[in-house]
Parts: sequence; structure tokens; C-alpha cells
Amino acid sequence: MSYQIGLPRRKQRHANLLFWKTVKSTTKREWEQNKKYLYKIDEGVSKELFSKNSKAWTKTFQRLHSVLDIVDNNLRKAFNSSIVKSIFKSIITILEEIKVKMMTKILDKRKQCSLWKYNYCSLIKKKCVDWKMIWNGENGCEVKKGR
Repeated sequence: MSYQIGLPRRKQRHANLLFWKTVKSTTKREWEQNKKYLYKIDEGVSKELFSKNSKAWTKTFQRLHSVLDIVDNNLRKAFNSSIVKSIFKSIITILEEIKVKMMTKILDKRKQCSLWKYNYCSLIKKKCVDWKMIWNGENGCEVKKGR
């Protein structure tokens, strides 16, 4: 980030990571905690940043539809970047290349899924280790992170 010119290189990296962590915060509590950390590193930049409308640049204050729009936009960008080499070819060739890419991608995903020991992937398993399920009686169960 260009605004961190006066900071040492290590602090710049740390401030950059904290900035993106603050932007991607999903709860208000997490956002406020990251905001405090960012103030500790560089108060001037933090004041300028948080003087802006937080609803416009933070995931915490966005509604569900705007978050889905962001995900959709990222998927579109990823797809467009994958076909950029074939963009100057004829439409039939482009469609053929897209078909081949999609078939190979589906095959790769199927191979990955066949390696799973359970009905869920390893990323979900990692998350399940951190979260504990507590029986809540007739109402079902409650899920908590941590101890």
C-alpha cells in the first residue's frame, strides 16, 4: 500500500495484512478488534481509513446479496483469465477449449473427491476439529468454536 511510505518494511507487511483482515472481517466484534490492532501500528492511516464509510469497503456491514455479487465477480474474473489466451481465435475454437478445460477440471475434482475417506473434504474436517457440537436437548444441538 502506498500510504505506508514512512513505515519500516516489516511493519508495512503487517499493516497490509491487518488492513485486509479488517476488510474481510465478517462480524462487528472481529472488525473492531482488527481496527484496534491497525490503530496500534499506524494511527494516522487508521484515522483516515476509518473516516470513510465503512459500509462501502468492509464485509462486516454488507448485506448478503453484495457478498454474493463479490463472489460472483471473482468467479467471472477467474473464468475470463483462464480463456484469455484463446480470445483472438474463432468462436468455435474458444467454445471447444472451454469445453476441454471444464471436462478436465471436473475430472480433477472427481479424482480429489475419490481420495476422501469420509463424505466431506479435508478442509471441512480441519474446521470440524476447531468447532464443538453441544447437545441442546429437544431443540437439537449448538455449535461453538474453541473449548
